[in-house]
Amino acid sequence: LVSNNCLLSKTKKSTKMEQVLKIVDPIVQSVTKDFEHCTPVVFIAEKTGLKPGHIIGAGFLAGLLLVITGIASGFITALMGFLYPAYMSFKSLESAEETDDMQWLTYWVVFVTTQFLDNVFGIFFSLIPLYHLAKLVFYVYLYYPKSRGAVKVYEIAIRPLLKKYESKIDEALKKGQDFADKAADSLHEKKE
Repeated sequence: LVSNNCLLSKTKKSTKMEQVLKIVDPIVQSVTKDFEHCTPVVFIAEKTGLKPGHIIGAGFLAGLLLVITGIASGFITALMGFLYPAYMSFKSLESAEETDDMQWLTYWVVFVTTQFLDNVFGIFFSLIPLYHLAKLVFYVYLYYPKSRGAVKVYEIAIRPLLKKYESKIDEALKKGQDFADKAADSLHEKKE
């Protein structure tokens, strides 16, 4: 009887695992395809014998766990928002294709805007439970190839605002440039 219960328990666990694998496998395949051109991920996958989707998933889950527990959450969020996008920006600049340049340039505009808002309002944002987790998910949304979130955020929020104040911004930048030029000329004249 004990043997039959043990066998029945193993069969239930096996069935549950098969169900989980049916759900997870297509996600792993999709993520593997999305990151097949990310050389460090492919290198680690080849060395470990795992698929790139497994490497990304494990890294994301480990980072997620550390962020949720509060262990270096600010550092991990900043790293996730910077490291992969910086490498992919490098790859983009080295390629002849221009569409990826636009994706990464847009990402950096949205990223810097987010960083600015975080610096200004961070004291209030830090009161939000699991803020770093939300920020981490937002960064991944921005750069994940299928979501192209940076382009969406730029088109919906940042571009209309910049277009509205473009002439005033240009005017202020011109005044700033004129002031800097005069200051540089003044310093140069004093040295002579």
